[in-house]
Amino acid sequence: MSVSACKQQNGHKKEADPLAACYALAPLSGHKSAPAPGDWLYEHPGETGQSIERYMRSGFLRTDTVRRTLYIVKIGDFDTAGRRMLDIVSSYLSLYFLMPVDTIASVPFAAIPVQQQRQHQGYRQINSKYVLDSLLPGLKPADAFALIAFTARDLYPDAAWNYVFGQASLSAGVGVWSVARLGDYNASAEDFKHTLLRTMKVASHETAHMLGMHHCIRYRCNVNGSNSLQESDGQPVWLCWQCLAKLCYHRNAHPLEHLEGLYAFHSRMGLDTAAVIYYKKAVDILRKQS
Repeated sequence: MSVSACKQQNGHKKEADPLAACYALAPLSGHKSAPAPGDWLYEHPGETGQSIERYMRSGFLRTDTVRRTLYIVKIGDFDTAGRRMLDIVSSYLSLYFLMPVDTIASVPFAAIPVQQQRQHQGYRQINSKYVLDSLLPGLKPADAFALIAFTARDLYPDAAWNYVFGQASLSAGVGVWSVARLGDYNASAEDFKHTLLRTMKVASHETAHMLGMHHCIRYRCNVNGSNSLQESDGQPVWLCWQCLAKLCYHRNAHPLEHLEGLYAFHSRMGLDTAAVIYYKKAVDILRKQS
């Protein structure tokens, strides 16, 4: 299989087969263990995954010279710590997806109709499907590849669900994620870091969906589905080699650009020792091939 997805860029040597560099990382991609009751794949046995070939054949819109920016919009107000978290996540998403990230004017909670809200499990929730289908499409800038909303309110997709951490539309290029269940980032410096790491996971997971990626069912990967905070915490922040290949195809980029940026980010932030180790190994493997 060959993909004309990667060209000479930022001094990196490109492989004749642009997937070869990603495939070289296969030994670092651990296989998922059998799902236990309550896990995402146990509760969703119909998920079949998405091969690289299937992703490429999907005809999913890739970024171009016009629609090239990922935008973030806040729903509701955030305090100083919440705004700091959003700034960090914005920088992280830019490194992760190799595209500019910008913000647009926030949307007040009052803009969400009362019938699209509910009180459940002690949380005031907003309907994520309403956000995706009715609110965000009209806010999407002309040069936006995608628009994702960030809110402190809890989310629910329909009456049958208790909550979701986030949700995205693969076709409309819109998504939303919530920090409501990810921790009390004001409790302490360590709580801020812990909540930030969880927020980075959810935001990058939902953005991957907006790039057309389905849930990864084969490897331990940031695009794994999760049914609980415990399951999400056990999943990595990085992409398996197959999902990284999808990103490289979509962004017309070499994996080293993604890996080096995230290695530097995690080394600087000190949020996730496992991520530093993984990205160091991945960068070393690909640098030896250059």
